[in-house]
Amino acid sequence: LFRSYHVGKAVEDCMRAIIGVLLNLTNDNEWGSTKTGEQDNLISTALSCVLQVPQYLPQEQRFDIRVLGLGLLINLVEYSARNRHCLVSMETTCSYDSFSGEDRVKVVGELNAVHALVQLFLERERAAQLAESQTDELIKEVPTAQHDKSGEWQESGGEIQWVATEKNANTEEQVQEKKDDEEEELDLNKALQHAGRSEEH
Repeated sequence: LFRSYHVGKAVEDCMRAIIGVLLNLTNDNEWGSTKTGEQDNLISTALSCVLQVPQYLPQEQRFDIRVLGLGLLINLVEYSARNRHCLVSMETTCSYDSFSGEDRVKVVGELNAVHALVQLFLERERAAQLAESQTDELIKEVPTAQHDKSGEWQESGGEIQWVATEKNANTEEQVQEKKDDEEEELDLNKALQHAGRSEEH
């Protein structure tokens, strides 16, 4: 298991480096885009980086490989009519995470590459909207500011000082209030983490 992790990490690092080089070769360069796109299966491989490869990566790295793959596809088709024609006429499978639901049906088999990309976009947009609405619901319950009850400001000798009050044993109400505050903070932190992940969608 440990060895397979290292092999997987090496493959991932190699992919990122190769895509980085290809991005540089194809950026704002018609000749570079066309020549790069002419390589056997390169456009379909870039498409796979968007639609299929993320399923083999840890959750936190899926967004990055999709962005790199999309960037490469954009560079390949932006200035090259040949590559645009190739992508538009290409058939592929839908994204690995195209999920079926009540109002959605997963497409089985081959479909047009552009259709697969549009389907992925629409599904990720729906997922982001859902995550955002769930986060908004949690944030609507804004906690009120708590006053510091550990002491009070007192004036003595022309000077204002914070004087701590004597600590009494915590009442049951104070313990429950502290517990509720901690739970609200945890819920808010979870919502913010969820919102951050939804931005990746």
